[in-house]
Amino acid sequence: MTKRKGIVVLFALLMVFLAACSGGNTSSNPGTDTQSNNSSDTETNKSDDQSGASVELRVAWWGGQARHDMMNALFDKFEEKFPHITVVREFGTENQFVEKVTTQAAGGNAPDVVQTSSFFLNDFVARNIHMELDALVDSGDIDLSDFIVHDVDGGKVDDKLYMISLGHNITGIIHNTEMFNKAGVPLPQNGWTWDEYIQTLKDLQKSLGSEAWASEDEGGT
Repeated sequence: MTKRKGIVVLFALLMVFLAACSGGNTSSNPGTDTQSNNSSDTETNKSDDQSGASVELRVAWWGGQARHDMMNALFDKFEEKFPHITVVREFGTENQFVEKVTTQAAGGNAPDVVQTSSFFLNDFVARNIHMELDALVDSGDIDLSDFIVHDVDGGKVDDKLYMISLGHNITGIIHNTEMFNKAGVPLPQNGWTWDEYIQTLKDLQKSLGSEAWASEDEGGT
C-alpha cells in the first residue's frame, strides 16, 4: 500500500465549499452574528444589472478573523459590481455554525448562500437545506469550466451537485523533530507507505514510553 500518511499530529483538513441554500424570507435573522454592508443606489455598472430591482442576499460562513476579512473584501467588490444587491453577512464560529443553520432552515429562514463542508453535506441535503445546482450549471449561470472534475464531484450527493468548491486543502504532516532525534528515528520523508508509518510510530513509542503518544488519532476524519 503506497498511500502517504502523516505522523505525530495529523490534521485532516477538509475541502470547504460555498453552497446555495434554500431559504425563506431574506430578512436578517435576530440572534446571529451579522454584518450588513449597505451599498448606495448608483447608476454605475448598469450593464451588469439585469433587473434594477433592489435585492438583499444573505450569506453565512464560519472561521477566524482572516477569513472574515477576506470574505468581507470579496463581497464589497461584489456590491461594487452589482450596486442593486446588498449582501447581508452572517458569520461566527464553526462549533455553532451547523446548529444555527439547521435551526434557521427548520424555521424557513436559512441564508441564501452558506459555507458548508463535506462533514455535514449529506445531512444538509437530507434536511432539504441545499438547492440542487445542476440546472444552473447547465444554463451557464454557474461556470465550472475552470474547475477540475475532482473538485466538482466533491460537491455531489447521489450524483447531484449541491456545493461549489471555494478552495481546498491537503492533509498536513507536523512532526516533533526533538522527539525524533531523541528516539534516534529517521525524520519523515515523502513516499512513506502505511507499513513504514506504523513501524515509525512503534519505534517512537519505545522512546516516549508513557511521556506521550507517538501519533494523534485522527481516524474519525
